[in-house]
Amino acid sequence: PAGGPEDFKPNFLQDFVDLNVAMWTSNNALTPDPDKEDILASKAYQWPLLLVGLRMCGWGDDELKFYLTGHPIVWLGSTASIGVFALMCFVYLVRFQRQCKDWTPESYNDFYFASKIGLLGWFLHYFPFFIMGRVLYIHHYFPAVYFAAILFAHVVDHLGSRLLPRLLHWIVLLALIGAVTGLYFFMADFAFGITGPASAYADRKFMPTWNLY
Repeated sequence: PAGGPEDFKPNFLQDFVDLNVAMWTSNNALTPDPDKEDILASKAYQWPLLLVGLRMCGWGDDELKFYLTGHPIVWLGSTASIGVFALMCFVYLVRFQRQCKDWTPESYNDFYFASKIGLLGWFLHYFPFFIMGRVLYIHHYFPAVYFAAILFAHVVDHLGSRLLPRLLHWIVLLALIGAVTGLYFFMADFAFGITGPASAYADRKFMPTWNLY
């Protein structure tokens, strides 16, 4: 229609709805073929427990291979932190009903902000996949696990600061950082390339359900 840019001012909310409807429609069109077995596809319920990985290329013994999976400590720790966080909220609610004074305004705001970002971000990025008809792969969980990892760090730090002496709290944090770093280097070949038979990396098959070889 005739008119200049000033006559067609963008509406953020309408653009947001239109974009999400378009993405939803196009994603639901990517349905799995019932006549073919896709060994790379996975189900949403498998992702939080890291039950699957993803072969990223050809898998011959003479090929350079890449295996997409998550860091077991970060991945499983972030999943466990969701349950621990729910238990924490229950305990704090009971203590609030008994008029226990657990919070200063500043500490409550910090707890609420980190919890809101981690838990809500995880939920919004994960649960839509349960109602999608499209074919799914483990990398679809990556945005959700990013937020779950935020919650994981928040829960560990919060419990440590509440339950442990300051020195022991720092020892636990440094030990966790060391374990995460060490396991990263141990499994780094999955990201930087596996050479030779994949079966030679059996000690890195963290889950028996991984289709590593």
